[in-house]
Amino acid sequence: MQRIMQLMNKDATLPKRLLEVNRDHPLIRNLIKIYKHDPKADHLTRVTEQLFESSLLLEGYLQDANQMVQRIETLLETSTESYIKGIE
Repeated sequence: MQRIMQLMNKDATLPKRLLEVNRDHPLIRNLIKIYKHDPKADHLTRVTEQLFESSLLLEGYLQDANQMVQRIETLLETSTESYIKGIE
């Protein structure tokens, strides 16, 4: 209903939302470990931005997918490089 009202009024602003995080999820636990090791890690920033934009996408509020796609490509590249280092 909120989206319909926004479309009718041509309102592109995001409503205030609350992002709920499951502290027991393996991804969140890993992010906490990364943060404790290096709070300024680039990977940490990319992953948290991706989580946020993924939630916007699911709710239908993501305005520009270009940055999201570029970030996904970077995350995939980083993860495959880490995997390759582990098997070599």
